[in-house]
Amino acid sequence: MKKAEKSDEVVLRVFEHANIRAETTISFGVKVSKVRTVNLMEEGPSKPLEIKDNNVTLSLRPFEIVTLLVEV
Repeated sequence: MKKAEKSDEVVLRVFEHANIRAETTISFGVKVSKVRTVNLMEEGPSKPLEIKDNNVTLSLRPFEIVTLLVEV
């Protein structure tokens, strides 16, 4: 987790390490207004993820790294 390079958003990186397909839910401790996936350089257009009860759900491939841009 870190501050985004080009905005006031927060970057959260998630990594699947068990060489399996996995689904996970991330719960945020503060109210978030938007969460979207971007590339490792924190760029790229993407649709915002659905936020439900201040949580987002991700499906991960084996060894996949997902970068989330979180707007609070």
